[in-house]
Amino acid sequence: MKNRSDRPKERTKKSMSRLNWLLPLALVFCACPGPIDVPDGGDGVIVVRPGEGIVAIRSACSLIVPAGAFPEETRIFLTATEMGIPEVPTRKRVSAGCKMQPTTLKPASPLTIIMTWDAGAIPPGVDPGTFDLRRQFGGEAYTALPNVSITPATAEQPALIQAKTDKPGTFWVTSPSEPNIERVELTPEEVQLMVGDTQQFTGRVVSPTGDTIDAPITWAISPARVATVDDSGLVTTHDPGIATLTATSGMQSATAKIYVRGTSTGPVTFSHQNPFPTGNDLYSAVLAPGLGTVYAGDNGTVLLENTMGAWSRVGSIPSLTLKAVGGTTLENAVAIGQSSGRGVLVEFHGAQPPTARTFAPTQISDLSQLWFDGTHGMGVGVGNELVIYRNGAWTTEYHPSFEALLSVIGDGAGGFAVVGDLGSIYRWDPARKVWDSVFENRLSVKLDAAKLVDFSTGEAWAVGANRLWHFVGTGWVSENLPATPALLRGTGVDLVEGNVTIVGELKMPTVGLLPNGRGLILQRVEQAASDGGMNGVTWRDTILRGQQIPLGITSDATDAVVVGTLGAVWKWNSGTSTFTETSKGFQGDVVDLAVTADDVFAAVNECGDVRCLYRRGTVMHQSANGWVPLGSLPVTSPVFAIAARANNEVVVTGTSAVYVWTGTSWGTVPVGSGAGAIFDLQWCGSDLWGAGESGGVYRGNAVLLNSMGNVGSNALQSIHCSATGELWVAGTQTLANRPPNGQWTQRTSSEVSHADWHAVWSPGPGEGFAFGDAQFGVYWDTAQLLEQRNTGELGIDLAKAMWGDKIDNLYMTGISNVPGAFGFMLRFDGISWSWVDSGAHRRGNALIGRSANEIWLGTEGGGVLKAVAP
Repeated sequence: MKNRSDRPKERTKKSMSRLNWLLPLALVFCACPGPIDVPDGGDGVIVVRPGEGIVAIRSACSLIVPAGAFPEETRIFLTATEMGIPEVPTRKRVSAGCKMQPTTLKPASPLTIIMTWDAGAIPPGVDPGTFDLRRQFGGEAYTALPNVSITPATAEQPALIQAKTDKPGTFWVTSPSEPNIERVELTPEEVQLMVGDTQQFTGRVVSPTGDTIDAPITWAISPARVATVDDSGLVTTHDPGIATLTATSGMQSATAKIYVRGTSTGPVTFSHQNPFPTGNDLYSAVLAPGLGTVYAGDNGTVLLENTMGAWSRVGSIPSLTLKAVGGTTLENAVAIGQSSGRGVLVEFHGAQPPTARTFAPTQISDLSQLWFDGTHGMGVGVGNELVIYRNGAWTTEYHPSFEALLSVIGDGAGGFAVVGDLGSIYRWDPARKVWDSVFENRLSVKLDAAKLVDFSTGEAWAVGANRLWHFVGTGWVSENLPATPALLRGTGVDLVEGNVTIVGELKMPTVGLLPNGRGLILQRVEQAASDGGMNGVTWRDTILRGQQIPLGITSDATDAVVVGTLGAVWKWNSGTSTFTETSKGFQGDVVDLAVTADDVFAAVNECGDVRCLYRRGTVMHQSANGWVPLGSLPVTSPVFAIAARANNEVVVTGTSAVYVWTGTSWGTVPVGSGAGAIFDLQWCGSDLWGAGESGGVYRGNAVLLNSMGNVGSNALQSIHCSATGELWVAGTQTLANRPPNGQWTQRTSSEVSHADWHAVWSPGPGEGFAFGDAQFGVYWDTAQLLEQRNTGELGIDLAKAMWGDKIDNLYMTGISNVPGAFGFMLRFDGISWSWVDSGAHRRGNALIGRSANEIWLGTEGGGVLKAVAP
């Protein structure tokens, strides 16, 4: 190595300092290093002798030439440059350029080029591990050299970057142009606010080392209807709903949820209009002298029909089935039943809310029979225990056998007798607190229903195996039931004016299973023999209307009531010795509803025959005499949707045509050729829109509907027109919207999958909710598709309809699967769905409203209910 003797000493010291930190590096990357060429810090020529290697240190860059790279003496020039260095997309140059010449260099082995960088040019937070070395040579604009190695800085030396090159050219160091951000932290991560509130959010940009980076943050929020955000992260709320705040820096972002709860009040209970209680199954009735009749049934409903025939609801608890009710006042009334395989006991407290107690399935799985005089009481059913009232409170007691108990009777002093479904009879001794057997020889047949009529003797009547059974004395005796009409199964038995009366399901000839049956009342009447022999027996029968099935019977000296499915109520007329139906209203499935200023219309699918093997559509509307057909709709198949703008402009869709009521008769509405069934209708301003099969969309009026093409190819089940005139459709794997005078856009996401949606609703421009055949729903918030699972303890099996006048007074109905299968109603307050009492246990199919408190619900089984204003 040569040094000129006239070089100043300080320059020599500087060169030797560079040698001190570069020499270990040279030893690593050059197994047999040649001479160390350390000039005075400037640029200059490097002379490589034939076949030798060299380590050359220059201010622009340094170079390691391995031995054998050049067979002949070669001169290499390394010079610093700032000229002609190209920009690399998404990267930033952080060093001066180092030009290696001549361009004719062709080393036999790659050379190692070593550079450092300007720390002040590095974007804040960028990790040096992301740096690279670039080369420009000939047609190469900015080739990244492979296998870059970076040596961290130490106290004695700066950080270095090096790579091998087989060509000369211009070399420089680049870093990512954006800060090297590992994450963005957002505080707070969620917040609950009211309309008009403000909230300051703070973002922290974090490097891979955990350091805070001084990097800009961009703020965004959706939907803007709910809240807005300024450049500092200050959020201002405007409307109820859930907004997503996004803070972005570089390629990283973080989100926070803003929950804005509404303050609107809306109905939380609904009352029947078809009339009360059509649509709910009734299981029992209690004749209350001077008060009327108390009924219990599905939806945890206890009803009172006064002596004038007016109905009122004492209370109801969704998801419960109440099978018996008793008590002497509304303050001590009690009802029993079951919910999802658990026995239930409900105590009523006058004007105060009722309290419900549920039992484990292994303890009590069902309670169905009750005796209660206000002082002593017992409820029985299926399980290892039963409930008993003593010392002013209900408690549990052990079960006398493994049989289901079909009847219970008390003596008014704390003693009770029960009968099981295999004919065993036991008597409870309140002093000894034990069960004594009255009859324990079990029958070889299973009894369907039974009635104890005498506590002291244990006399009882029962029905089972198509026979009538009578326990008297010490055993059971039986006789055949009539062959015509035949009983398929009994559901209740009692004495009506001394005559045994059986209720149950009629046996209908069939070669297969039927979707529906018919109800039957059989009454055994004895005629005294004129010759002193055995009394003669005749049977009277009554077949119930439609698909009503009796579920219970109760009687006293002269009165009797039979109750059953679909709210059936049949009362005994002692003057004519017949049962007469007092329940009213249609019983078909309500599939859609429409309202005008002074009328309500229901699209209904009634059973087309006694077996309900097919359904036929009709339209019902309210009148002074209750619900009546709106003319004679000319269809023999189901209907799907109804819309009404006036009482003489009612449009309903069927399987193959669209019909309009003009005020006096039904006519047809022409639809474009090739149109499929239209499953939903919606007025949007002066236009009538429809959606249906194969993604078909239609637009027109009550005179003509034109095809507007298709939104996808799957069936569309629901269409909604928002207050701004924006349209939304939902169906099988489909959610789409169309702004006024715009085009349809399907809203999809790679993270959320669409299901078979049946209901859609929009709170504002660019926003849409959809629910249907899934346990979750979706919400398009103007920017992204979000999954919706905020329905609390209720699990959705199928959501069928939504309606609301605004986002914090939105309702949804359908059928649930958790905590059990029953018709549900949910109300949305802008943040979450809460469970409200729809008044019906069958699946809700339709919702329509006229105002915030004027809302109607349509259900399967003929239920039409109106919201009770708060």
